[in-house]
Amino acid sequence: MQANTQVQNQEPPQENTPQLISSKHIEEALTPKTNNAGNIEQPAFINLSIQFEFNASDVKPTSVVQLAELAKALQSDALNHANILIEGHTDDIGGEDYNRVLSERRATSVYTILSQDFGVPFHRLKPIGFGKSRPIADNISEEGRAQNRRVTIVNLAAPQISSTAATKHF
Repeated sequence: MQANTQVQNQEPPQENTPQLISSKHIEEALTPKTNNAGNIEQPAFINLSIQFEFNASDVKPTSVVQLAELAKALQSDALNHANILIEGHTDDIGGEDYNRVLSERRATSVYTILSQDFGVPFHRLKPIGFGKSRPIADNISEEGRAQNRRVTIVNLAAPQISSTAATKHF
């Protein structure tokens, strides 16, 4: 009988196929919201549930469809000049340094697929990993940890938004 053990620095696999977010919805979410004075009120971002192989940075084939929708949105008239930050995030299983590196590798995988497979200009994309430092849900339950394993796409095109300000949306 084989024991079901988990290495300390590994995330559990993601089992559920996430709901597909359309390119139109992504485009709307990534379009900065302005007030009557023309000032940007909040950074434009969207959390995408991009699934990866267990303890690896390889995007699961089921998530490539979501990346195709993202690429379509990034090539739309509204976003075709936007500079995009690709943030990788993990749950809190494993060490801080390990998760930061894993999240960087995952963000880079998304960057590579968007630029090489879908033709989004690489100079418009910047991958960055935050590891487990920016949870959006609890890490107590599997459901919460699954929400924290994500890729956040941030539109940095608006001059009023610096990468530091845009990433403080949690």
